[in-house]
Amino acid sequence: MALIEEHVVRNCRELLVGDEIEAWHRNRLFHRGRVTNVLPDMGLFWIRDAQTGGRKLLDLGELDIVRVPSRG
Repeated sequence: MALIEEHVVRNCRELLVGDEIEAWHRNRLFHRGRVTNVLPDMGLFWIRDAQTGGRKLLDLGELDIVRVPSRG
């Protein structure tokens, strides 16, 4: 995984509802989806998983989060 430094999310306060993200762990892509809710004080946020359509609760402390640049 070659992370582009300016797209790495280090704090949940950097996330906005609607952001497209990828969640990585040990150089493996675990989730990709759109942010639906953020709990910045807890370091948690939800996404709508692009593959399954399900809602996923993600912990910023457990995963490397990368904001996917919008196309266009």
